[in-house]
Amino acid sequence: MYDCTHGKTDTPLTSHNTISRQTKQISQNAATSRESSSSHLRHNDPLRRQRIIEACLEVIATKGVNGTTHRAVAAAANVPLGSTTYYFSSINDLIYRSFEYFMIQSADTFQNRMKRAKTQTQAIDAIIGTITDDLLSTQQSLAVNLELYAAAAHDARYRNITTQWMAKTQHALQLHFDARTAQLIDDVIEGATIRRAMSHPLPSIEETRAEARDALSRLLPPSETHQAKSTK
Repeated sequence: MYDCTHGKTDTPLTSHNTISRQTKQISQNAATSRESSSSHLRHNDPLRRQRIIEACLEVIATKGVNGTTHRAVAAAANVPLGSTTYYFSSINDLIYRSFEYFMIQSADTFQNRMKRAKTQTQAIDAIIGTITDDLLSTQQSLAVNLELYAAAAHDARYRNITTQWMAKTQHALQLHFDARTAQLIDDVIEGATIRRAMSHPLPSIEETRAEARDALSRLLPPSETHQAKSTK
């Protein structure tokens, strides 16, 4: 109805304050729903953290440490961007945990190889297998290895990982060799890995295997290497 005196309708209008309160409540309800849904997904996806770590290693291998971001890792893991920050306090924390996981997996694999070896001859074969079948088995494994070396050269936190790795490796080697020999064999393992990565053209796995065996034959007592060669 139109009021001729004042030129205004006398039909009551909805209060702006009421609309504002309703809009705010809708937004809060939506946010609560999203948070609840996200929490539900996290609780029902216990392997998500592991997928993020493995995806981080893929990104490190292809883009390097400097090119590794939350967004790149989330895309590689096929998870929401917020998942990477939920599980890891920063990108540095994510990279560190990923390198740590890589080290533990590699060290455990080597330790299992050395435990299965019953003689020094079998131990030598296991060492060569570690170089050619584990550390150099894929381009990703090799690239992550080198990125860890580079990171350790500049950051003491990553040197903590490489120090632990060397300690675990040498401890496993001491199942078959004395401490000094174990240290020297570890040097051969590291050197063979780096040399192959830096060579052009890239040596074949067979060439790397032959070079590793030759290096060990020069390092170890003749009786040990003679036994190793006689099994071939």
